[in-house]
Amino acid sequence: MHFEIRDARVEDAEALHEILTSAHVMEGTMRLPVASLSSTRARITPRDGYIQLVALAGEELAAFSELVTHPGIARFSHVGEINMIVTHAEWRRKGAARTLMAAMIDLADNWLNLRRLYLTAFVDNPARALYEEMGFVVEGTMKDYAYRRGDYVDAHLMARLQTR
Repeated sequence: MHFEIRDARVEDAEALHEILTSAHVMEGTMRLPVASLSSTRARITPRDGYIQLVALAGEELAAFSELVTHPGIARFSHVGEINMIVTHAEWRRKGAARTLMAAMIDLADNWLNLRRLYLTAFVDNPARALYEEMGFVVEGTMKDYAYRRGDYVDAHLMARLQTR
């Protein structure tokens, strides 16, 4: 399957909101099961240091990703955080997240001069296998990192270092 990758736009808000409020996204992120459409619109309002991409399958928004950089902090400007990568339920396991991850890594390595990319993933997140395939390694486990469905869940801090 081929996905077109482009920047997230204000007109994507409703389709993105459908993804961000879906049950499987609640399981794998820090999002709450209630969110307003206005909060989704605010999320995709352009901000310095935030790179937000979407994967399109034809005209349909299949997935969304967010890379957070720190250009204004000299001692941290070489670091980027993959803050979110989420897929519409109909497009899960069809390559949309992999395509977005590859696009973010390409930006980090070849355009932003980021040496370190990191992310946080719940230990039971099936996307961890994708992250490992893309060169991320577990650097540590954070116990009781988040509260989800009435219980605490651990998370892995995962990172990918670019060596030249």
